[in-house]
Amino acid sequence: MVGGNYVKDKANDNNVLLTNDGGKTWTKPVSPVLGFRSGVAYVNKNIIVATGTSGTDVSTDAGQNWKHLNDQSFNAVQKAKKGNRIFLAGEKGRIFELLIGK
Repeated sequence: MVGGNYVKDKANDNNVLLTNDGGKTWTKPVSPVLGFRSGVAYVNKNIIVATGTSGTDVSTDAGQNWKHLNDQSFNAVQKAKKGNRIFLAGEKGRIFELLIGK
């Protein structure tokens, strides 16, 4: 789960939480995303992408550690039905394809 305060989009207090039991319990990752995130998508069971107005982050260990990729503002993220293509959508109809390894 991702979120945060979009008014303070660089703050990262509890902006990402993880669950392994369908939401009964939640834990914080070892290293969090860097700011407000409005969308998250799984590429596979280990690779996750989160995006928001203060940038995009990726985790390669099922959400435990996050690496900041860029500071570009996006509002939504979606994985293609087939393959590993990831699309980010932002203001004024801006679409970006993010290439992530397998």
